[in-house]
Amino acid sequence: MQKLMLFTVTLLAAAVLPSYATAATLSKADYNTAKTRAGADHKAGQALCVALKDNARDICSAEARGKQKVALAEVEFAYTGKAVDGNKLRVVTAEAAFAVAKEKCDDLAGNDKDLCVKKAKANKATQAAQAAQAASGVAALKPATVPAMPTPRKEKKGGC
Repeated sequence: MQKLMLFTVTLLAAAVLPSYATAATLSKADYNTAKTRAGADHKAGQALCVALKDNARDICSAEARGKQKVALAEVEFAYTGKAVDGNKLRVVTAEAAFAVAKEKCDDLAGNDKDLCVKKAKANKATQAAQAAQAASGVAALKPATVPAMPTPRKEKKGGC
C-alpha cells in the first residue's frame, strides 16, 4: 500500500517539476502539434487497455486519461506561460494521480479499501493546497497599483 502511494507521489513529482521550468516557449505550430500528439498518445494508451480485464482495464484507462489531461495542461502552460495555466497544471496532475490511486483501491475490500481511498484523497488535498498556495504566491508577486500623486494646491495671493 505504501509503495503505491510512494509510486503515485514520485510519478506526480516527475510529471510536474520539469514542466514548470519552461514557460511560453512554444510556437503556435508546436502547440497544435503537441495537442495532436497528446490525443494520439491517449488513443494508443486506450488501445493497450483493451487487452486487460476487470479493474486492470479501469486502472489502465484512468492512467491513459490522466496522461492526456496532464499533457494537454503542460502544453497549454508551455504555450501561454501564465500562472493560471501553471496552477491548472498542478490541479490536473493531482486529479489524475487521484483517479489512478482511487482505481487501484478498487482491488481492495473493506477497511483496506476505505484507508486506501482516504490516503488518495489526502494526497489530492495536499496537491490542491499546494496549487492554491502557489497561486497566492504568484498573486503576491504582482506589483501593486501605485496611487496617483495628489495635485499640488494653489496658494492664494497675498496671504498664507
